[in-house]
Amino acid sequence: MICLTLYTTLTLLDSETYNSSFTVMNYAPAGKSGLTSLEFVEFNPSVTCPSYSILGKVAKEVGKVYEKSGDETLAQLAKGYYTMEKESKNLAKLVEKQLSEFDRRVLNSSAFLMDDFWCDLFCHIACYAAYAAIVAACLAGGTVTYGTLLVACYYLLTYGWDYWGYFCDIVCNLQCGG
Repeated sequence: MICLTLYTTLTLLDSETYNSSFTVMNYAPAGKSGLTSLEFVEFNPSVTCPSYSILGKVAKEVGKVYEKSGDETLAQLAKGYYTMEKESKNLAKLVEKQLSEFDRRVLNSSAFLMDDFWCDLFCHIACYAAYAAIVAACLAGGTVTYGTLLVACYYLLTYGWDYWGYFCDIVCNLQCGG
């Protein structure tokens, strides 16, 4: 089984322009090879969003580099990047035909192409950062005398870390194909 996950966030500037676009494309092959790869792509400001066709071209070029490396281990990564290329092109066609309202100019656009190791790492970092934000909100509201909120914050601070870890593991395994 192959799992390809695509996540894009768009920040609107006005009715015709996005201020920013950030995409993460994660490829998780069935038999994990133990290889890891992470590529960062920054687009010039003239792109329209979502720029999946350009992302597909980048994935193809990265795949070529790995394939031509002469290293059989790295050549395995090329297959994942070729899959990303194919799926990016399919998605670009879908957006063009059915989601044209999202096809706008983007001022700042970037993307990560990654395998499942990096996806899992970033997912856990984001998940624990969310926990830290919730704890900070509880501490900031420490003077609040709302009984239920105070009790909820107490339990979150006392017991939450362990349960949040399980929650993060489940969410990240589902998100990253682990």
